[in-house]
Parts: sequence; structure tokens; C-alpha cells
Amino acid sequence: MVFSLRYYLGVFILLLISCAPQPPIPSSGHINSKNVTIPKDDIPPLVQQQPFVPVPQPTQPLEEFTVVVDSVPVDKLLFALARDANMNVDIHPKIQGNITLNAINQTLPQLLERIAKQVDLRYQIIDNQITISPDSPYMHLYKVDYVNMSREAKSEVTVSTQIINDISRVNGGGNGGSGSNSSGGSSGDNNSITTITNESNNQFWLILEKNINTILSSHETGIIDKTDKVAVNPEMGIITVYATHKQHVEIQNFLDHVLASSHRQVLIEATIAEVRLNNNYQAGINWQRIAGNFTYNQSILGGDLGNSPFYSFEYKNSNSRF
Repeated sequence: MVFSLRYYLGVFILLLISCAPQPPIPSSGHINSKNVTIPKDDIPPLVQQQPFVPVPQPTQPLEEFTVVVDSVPVDKLLFALARDANMNVDIHPKIQGNITLNAINQTLPQLLERIAKQVDLRYQIIDNQITISPDSPYMHLYKVDYVNMSREAKSEVTVSTQIINDISRVNGGGNGGSGSNSSGGSSGDNNSITTITNESNNQFWLILEKNINTILSSHETGIIDKTDKVAVNPEMGIITVYATHKQHVEIQNFLDHVLASSHRQVLIEATIAEVRLNNNYQAGINWQRIAGNFTYNQSILGGDLGNSPFYSFEYKNSNSRF
């Protein structure tokens, strides 16, 4: 009995195993994850650190001098300064005049600037060489970064007022007779028109040229033609000036202030690329939705001047509870 039970149980287990689905046999070209090798990533090269900018070497301070002179010829003073500064010097033979100076602990460029204010000269320092020459006019180019454009704008606002007076009276007779006496009134008009005109002109290059000519004319002692001293090229933004060194210093100072103020102005130009039209709006705003409930009345004469003139302004809203 026990044997037969084991026999049937074994047969039943074999039947269950035979009914289990068999896994599909993979093809020869099937991907086998076990055989797939992961490629090794290439190690990037080491980042080469950029060398730091070396710290600039401290510059040696300029040598200072103390000069106290009274009515000393300028050429002798310049020779003495060049000798004490251990520098070469070239002085033009036209450099003449006397110098009175009291300078304490000042550098050579500062001393030369003070001397140039007393004597008509200009200097140039290149390496170890000082060149002194008369302050004769020379050509210099100035770069002016401003748009080549001039603008003119004009606007007018006109206010017109008209007052009309009309008085008419008719008087009738009493009992026992008939008669009429009429005063045929008087009429007159009182008109008033006020116009406000605003004009704005922006002619940058023209005004700039006039201002530079004014600076040049302030140093002229005689009648000299100044038409060829300033050449303005608005297309390239260049101004050429023929002037002395002192005048060039003043012109450069003037241009620095002008450009500092002009760069604050911004010109914005807008172009409408597309406009969508709607038949319900002729002016862009449906004023009927706003002004449909408003009523405005005006009476200037006030009932033949019997009453004061009045104005009435009414608003009706059907949805309101008041």
C-alpha cells in the first residue's frame, strides 16, 4: 500500500515537471552580458595650471627737488635742473625769459609744468632726454565717440477761448393806449487764443566746433583767420585741431567733460513689426464701454446771463444698487 502510494506520487511529480515551459534556446548571435567587456575610460590629461602673473615690481619714486629762484634766466634754470637730475637736455634758442619760482619737494615734471606757465615753451621727456621747444601750434587728433546725427523737434499747443454776449429786451405800453419801446440789445464777441511752441535742436557736432573755436579765440591777440584751425569729421568721429600745447590741454579738458555728459544720453529707436487690427476698435480703445454711461452738459451763457453759467456731469450705471 505504501509502495503504490509512492509510485503514484512519483508519477504525479514527473507529470508536473513535464508540463513546465522550456526556456528558449538563444541564437548564436545573441548578446551575452557575461561576455560583454566594458571599455576602460581614457584618463584625461592633467590640467596644466596656468602660471600666475608675476607681481609687478615697485617703481622707484621720482626724485624731488627744491628750487627757490628770483628773476633767473630760464635757460640757466633748465640747465641746472637737468644737471641735478642727471639727464640730457636740448633747449631751443628761442626760449627766453626770466623765472621766479619757489618750489619745495617737487618732481621734475611738476617743475617743468610750472616753468611752462611762466614762459612760452613746451617740453618732452623721452627716456633720459629732455627736449625744450617753443610752444608753437601743431596738429593733434581727438577721438570723439558720438553718433553722427542731428535732431530737430517742434511741438505746438494751442488753446482757443470764445465768449459770446447777447442781451435783448422788449418793453410794452400800459392801459389806455398802445405803444412800443424796444432796446435793440447789444452783442459782442470775446476771443482769446494762446499758443505755446516748444522747439528742441540737437546739433552736437556743430555746437562742438563752435565751442572749440571759442577756446582758440580766447588766446588770440590779433585778427587771425581761425577757419582752418578746426576740422570736424562726424562720420569718423575725429576732430583735428591746430593749436598750441596750452590750448590742446584746455581742449582735451573740455572734451572730457562733454563726452562724460553726452554718454549719459541714450537714443532708443523702436520699429513696429506687426499690428493686429480689429473691426470693433477704430482707435485702439473701445471708448463706448467707458463713456457710454457718461453725460456732459455745458451752458456758458447761463440763460441770457440771468443765471450763472453751469456745467453738469452725469453718470448712469444700471447695475448699481444706488
